Amino acid sequence: MADELRLQNGDRLTGDTISLAGNVLTFKTHGVELKIPWVEVASLSLDNDMYVTVGTNPPVLTSLNAADASGRVTLRTGGPIALTDIVAIAAKTAAWETSGGAGAGFVQTAGNTEVSNVRLSADATAR
Repeated sequence: MADELRLQNGDRLTGDTISLAGNVLTFKTHGVELKIPWVEVASLSLDNDMYVTVGTNPPVLTSLNAADASGRVTLRTGGPIALTDIVAIAAKTAAWETSGGAGAGFVQTAGNTEVSNVRLSADATAR
């Protein structure tokens, strides 16, 4: 699934909501990142949970359902609110990010001398 964005002029876009900061919505569709003034947005629905800030309240991890005819969106965790009351949207980040890898190798050479090599390596990062 994808997020759905409807603009005041009637255009509808699907893609991924990146953020809302400084009254500018960053929305990614078909590999293109768009910066859209928040006043141009008529409706937004989020498929995945994001941190949504309403007014001066602390951010809440929630999803949004599209705006109705009156311009109110529905927060999964808090009910309907005016789209214009949303002041920030931020991506949910993992508490821990991990990356790493491992490798092994064995080489054996025979001839006048016999040589055997074994190689093991590993790395891991957690943040």
